Amino acid sequence: MCSRCFEKAAETTGQKERRRLLTFCIIGGGPTGVEYAGALAELVRLVLPHEYPEFPPSDVRVVLLEGGDRLCRCSSVALSRYTRRELEGLGVEVHTDTLVASAGERGVVTKDGTEIVTASIIWTAGVQPAWCRTIPA
Repeated sequence: MCSRCFEKAAETTGQKERRRLLTFCIIGGGPTGVEYAGALAELVRLVLPHEYPEFPPSDVRVVLLEGGDRLCRCSSVALSRYTRRELEGLGVEVHTDTLVASAGERGVVTKDGTEIVTASIIWTAGVQPAWCRTIPA
């Protein structure tokens, strides 16, 4: 998915469309979302300049949305803070306490009305909230 967006972005002349193609929104700040965001940020930093010199890596936006108050809630608070600092150091925009209201062709809209215009939505948040899972007897 990423490489196709990079290819299209390299071919387009419209700034809005390029921005949309180069914005990646990852929903879910658990281990999968964190790893995906970090790997994508590393790809952008290390590979993109060689493969797509048409645009600088700074044109790529990686956004990680987490509904809870911190990343990787299965880890300690200290490790969650460290994870956030590392991702932000790689250029990932981390948003906690951010719930998604809708996601579709135009992008993502959060519960507070923020719109993230993107061609790439990566859902890693699971299929139901953690609070409604039943515990086996």
